Amino acid sequence: MGKILDRYIGGIVLRSTALVLFVILALDAVSDLLEQMGELQSDYNIAAALVYVALKIPGSAVDYLGFSALIGCLVGIGGLSNNSELTVIRAAGVSTLQVVGMVIKPTLVLILCGTLVSEFIAPNLEQVAQSRRDLLRGTDSVQQASGTWLRDGADYLHVNAVYPGGELYGVSRFQLEGRELKAMSFSERVIFEEGIWNESRVRETRFLENSTEVEAYLARVWDTDLTPDILDMASMLPTQLSIRDLNAFSRYLGLENRFAGTYRLAFWAKLLSPLAIIALVLVGLSFVYGTSRSVSIGQRIFLGVLVAVVFKLAQDILGPASNIWGFSPLIAVSIPILVSMAAGIILLKRQG
Repeated sequence: MGKILDRYIGGIVLRSTALVLFVILALDAVSDLLEQMGELQSDYNIAAALVYVALKIPGSAVDYLGFSALIGCLVGIGGLSNNSELTVIRAAGVSTLQVVGMVIKPTLVLILCGTLVSEFIAPNLEQVAQSRRDLLRGTDSVQQASGTWLRDGADYLHVNAVYPGGELYGVSRFQLEGRELKAMSFSERVIFEEGIWNESRVRETRFLENSTEVEAYLARVWDTDLTPDILDMASMLPTQLSIRDLNAFSRYLGLENRFAGTYRLAFWAKLLSPLAIIALVLVGLSFVYGTSRSVSIGQRIFLGVLVAVVFKLAQDILGPASNIWGFSPLIAVSIPILVSMAAGIILLKRQG
């Protein structure tokens, strides 16, 4: 009987969560597409915008997984409660703890799938989507307001589009001595080959004491310690990076860099995201057990959305506060998770 119930409840949780995730992703994709309609230009047309939106879907699925698991649990297990099936299951001698275990098992499967996508699939697709859009909009010929800024020793550079593996488009370099600008250059394309950065179609301006000199090169070697991995990570938002890349890039920036805290915060948020999803599912189960059978699916969904919004607000407030007040990002990420998990366990014990 235990295995039958495991499969039955697990199937309900997986189907409910998948349905909720599908609806959310569909709405998010439509919203993204409408937003991209206002940014069409050059070769970036409707077809390219559709590709951009499609490439971002795996990353969005990971972002919405916790919320979907919460609502899926409320819909699936709430349906069992409304149909009195949950009452029959408990009357058959199945404890609350056993039901919780049956719900957590499929949730762990979802977490595993989400982790694999987050680590090995979504970051590359996000970078390709972003770089492809920037390139089609013509960012290989002029410096754009968007793109990536990075420091290279005493110099600064701006890259319009970064493709994975060391392929850059629209690279502007600014060479300074103290606070004085000595030279600036623009390369239409830079490729990393056999350990060397090769620039093509370069235009360089040198600022002399009373004049300027301009030179053009068809090809030139760029001498720098920057690696393709560093540029790949710098071109993306912290939330788009994998756990290992977040750890590597925050170490590259160094503890004294004020931007490192943002990457450490994202690192802990992604590392502890499985616990966050489990905490939200526990809260969802406590709502199912703590409300009567007459409560509608709509009311349960409203409760779930409310919990998810409060949880997200707590993370959004504590995260920046950790950078401002100097306490550990681990604490900022852990507090909402621990509070939610404790609340879910306490409420479930009362119902057990």
